[in-house]
Amino acid sequence: SVCPGGPPVKTFMFNLPAGIDSVDRRVLYDVYVQKTVAGIWHVVRSYAGLSLHNRLGLLVPNDEFLQQFKQLLDLALKEHFPMRDFELVLYEESLSILPPDLQAGLAVDDKGGQSEMNEMSEMIILDHMENSKGLENLIVMCIGLDEPIGTTKSEAAATRARLYRGITRAQVQAIVINEHISGGWLEFLGFLKYEPAKFEESKALEETKAEAAAQVISARPERNPEKDAILTDTLRSHASESKNQEKKTSAVNVTTTVVWDTDDNDLNTDTTAAIQKLMFDPREDPEQVAADEAAAAKYDDIARAAL
Repeated sequence: SVCPGGPPVKTFMFNLPAGIDSVDRRVLYDVYVQKTVAGIWHVVRSYAGLSLHNRLGLLVPNDEFLQQFKQLLDLALKEHFPMRDFELVLYEESLSILPPDLQAGLAVDDKGGQSEMNEMSEMIILDHMENSKGLENLIVMCIGLDEPIGTTKSEAAATRARLYRGITRAQVQAIVINEHISGGWLEFLGFLKYEPAKFEESKALEETKAEAAAQVISARPERNPEKDAILTDTLRSHASESKNQEKKTSAVNVTTTVVWDTDDNDLNTDTTAAIQKLMFDPREDPEQVAADEAAAAKYDDIARAAL
């Protein structure tokens, strides 16, 4: 089963501005805030008249991201939604506040008791993934959760599990907001063209290879940590050589989808044109399956030679 009938997963994939690197964190968070505001506008327009109070969850990868992102997002929400009083809270705080219909008559307690929220305010959950376990929201945005697929089973499985858990926190609508990550789990989203249609599970299954993620993980070895650096350097060297050799080969094919709404992706053509092979591709393609198996065998050969 893929999912019940409902809206497709909305995606906002983007390239970071030229010259931005991991050191320039402020600019990175600024871009994520811009895309998150665009995502909230999508929600507001798609569910007109719906209060987002305790219905929208924003999930980020870790506490460092959370602290930097929250301050900027709070300012952006006040600027872009001046007529709505959005309040960003953690899951723990949201669970300690009674629903609005039960708060009537409660006195304000500034010393740690039940706080009284403005009846017009809308509480939006913003928290990191670890605090979302077992919790759900009507609409969930997965923000910056992707990473390059690791070179070990445990590394690959950890990021995959984080993305899966984030998306499945949504009861109705999931939204993915992520920069383009070379070799990441979500890189395939740059090769999907959304085809609006009434959701049909059978059609969605036709475009999905259910075993794709498991195959990617199983292809990675369980390595001796002491030999990590040796294998990593060897693989990087081989990848660089392969890229130079394959510059004239065809790029990954673009296919249509009813599962992912990719209309608001903002990836430049240079990025997608340079990709010769996806590390993970859940689309059902017999030729790609054969290529993946060959690539996995080649990877094993390189790993054995390095170790």
